[in-house]
Amino acid sequence: MESKIMHTTSVKLLLCVAVLAACPETRAEARTKETRTAADTESASPSIQRELSKFPAIESGKVDVSIHSGRAVLSGNVSTLLAKEQIASAVGGLDGVYFVRNRIRVFAGNRRDIEIRKDIQKGLVFNPVTEEFELSVEVHDGHVTLTGVVDSRKEADAAEKVAKSTPGARSVANELIIQPK
Repeated sequence: MESKIMHTTSVKLLLCVAVLAACPETRAEARTKETRTAADTESASPSIQRELSKFPAIESGKVDVSIHSGRAVLSGNVSTLLAKEQIASAVGGLDGVYFVRNRIRVFAGNRRDIEIRKDIQKGLVFNPVTEEFELSVEVHDGHVTLTGVVDSRKEADAAEKVAKSTPGARSVANELIIQPK
């Protein structure tokens, strides 16, 4: 019984595929959709160039941006995680871009973990939003973990931004606890 149902279903599926393949309107609609996608990407080119010119890493050739049929691929090196995220966000927000693959690497020379940690701690002390909090910073192979207690999401985000802006920080785990006063 199951064999007969599967055979009937297979025949119906093959019949549907054959009808759709022979239908000239379906093929024309597919071509129109492809053309519209390509046109959207082409018309976005001036805005893409304007947006990308805001990033020195792209202008200097350290980051390559390839956009084809609405899909962007980012590659190259930047010194901070924040730059990597900002470039991906800017490209993803452009008209005509529907997908971003971010292959940008954070590379800041041979910075040791202790140097990265000291720079983050210094940044937290000199940031008016985070200066009053005692936060702990751990760094292992460029991967940063922030721990401690802050009063608000704004303060937790500011601490994370300080860490992401530090050359050599490849990732940031924000484990700060928010306890409003």
